[in-house]
Amino acid sequence: MEAFAIVLVPWIVAKTIIPLCLARTIMTRELRGIVAWPGETLRRLAGLKVLALLLVLTGLGVSGTVSNVYLEGAQQLAVLLILRVGLAS
Repeated sequence: MEAFAIVLVPWIVAKTIIPLCLARTIMTRELRGIVAWPGETLRRLAGLKVLALLLVLTGLGVSGTVSNVYLEGAQQLAVLLILRVGLAS
């Protein structure tokens, strides 16, 4: 059953992107075209966090990918990558 989990990825992405687009449209209308998105520094910090977590997971993955620590880290990385989409302008 887990082999077909990839089929759910488009649904998960759509659930994330649709509210983001709606919120962005509403903010644009309310602020009259001036959208208050985070600055470049925040984007760099978020990218650095994702990179650091990716490097740690790569190190953990060398010893084995079935440990709970590795699986929890992979879940955190997936959540951070989804949240990172919201910072992209």
